[in-house]
Amino acid sequence: MLYFIKVVYRLSIQLLASLIKYKYLFMSKLLEVYYFFKASPIPKVHYEEYIFGDDFFINKEEQKKGNVTELESRVIAHLVRHFKPTTIFEIGTFNGYSTLNMAMNTPPDTLIYTLDLPQEMLPNTGMKVDANETEYINKSISGAFFIHHEASNKIVQLYGDTYSFDFTPYYKSVDFIFIDASHTYKYVANDTEKALNLLSEKGGVLLWHDYNSVTFKGVTRYLNEKYFGDKRFKDIKVIKGTSLTILTIKG
Repeated sequence: MLYFIKVVYRLSIQLLASLIKYKYLFMSKLLEVYYFFKASPIPKVHYEEYIFGDDFFINKEEQKKGNVTELESRVIAHLVRHFKPTTIFEIGTFNGYSTLNMAMNTPPDTLIYTLDLPQEMLPNTGMKVDANETEYINKSISGAFFIHHEASNKIVQLYGDTYSFDFTPYYKSVDFIFIDASHTYKYVANDTEKALNLLSEKGGVLLWHDYNSVTFKGVTRYLNEKYFGDKRFKDIKVIKGTSLTILTIKG
């Protein structure tokens, strides 16, 4: 009996340790189920429509709170491998997990700009950020995942508040944009309008993160309004099983 208790105790400790170690992966899987069944007024497409075979790379380091889910990482990797963008603009770097995945799955000559709000600018942003976002801004360094990676030579780190940042040097030069900065309604509106100006005359892809988020409602509210009231967004789609929303614009 004592031996049995020791075995159960040891297994319980091992299980607890595994849950702690892989807690984000566990939460990631729960979110995927939630996003799969969550209703949306914007049409949904199955994520498998954006999985183009098995030939892709993904950052193997453990994801952190605030990163995309495992499935979202796969979808983003496949999207950039499929579209082969020459220039990517990521609005919202955080720790660079998604930045690195895009760098690992694009041609050698792809250039990736990634813009992040430095923590010293947090008290003076042009518009109010959500209180739940401050933990992702208050960090000592942006892009920690890619800084020492060999793919970092494709990445240009930019800093600033998207409200006041001068995007004009990048206008009409980008063919893939990932919007994942502040999730307040006003910032999502600001970032999206500026992203549309970034798109090349040949067109390109806009990708938003955190649609149908349980924490941040701004992305959902803004994109729903645009879908119903702005013809530029008539072809927008929610990728089922994820919080990604995609709009492909032809030149």
